[in-house]
Amino acid sequence: MGKYPAQFIGVICWLPPHRPGKQRFQAGQAFLAIARFTSDLSGPVLEARVNYSPFLLPQESCFRVRLHYRTLVDKNNEIKRLARYTEILIMDGHRVIAVCRNISVPNSPLDIDDEWTSESL
Repeated sequence: MGKYPAQFIGVICWLPPHRPGKQRFQAGQAFLAIARFTSDLSGPVLEARVNYSPFLLPQESCFRVRLHYRTLVDKNNEIKRLARYTEILIMDGHRVIAVCRNISVPNSPLDIDDEWTSESL
């Protein structure tokens, strides 16, 4: 689906579902979600394309993740600042369903739909 101007990588940890039987988004397939930066909760509500790895990390319910923002503009190195001092909340309406931690900017642009391998990020 192309390269997005603001890209982040990290770890996504899913919270227990708010409703019994509620399925989370499928691993390895990009989906749109509200993704709020904890360092700027008063800022605009932004949508991100999210794609997480199917390979479980040692932490329970945590996976590697890619996040791409189409509308986030990099003014004064804002993207690197956000990546350094934040977590990203993945939300379903007003409910937090996952938290992304260890956020960084990839060294080279990634395609959101690139296939995951156990070593990839």
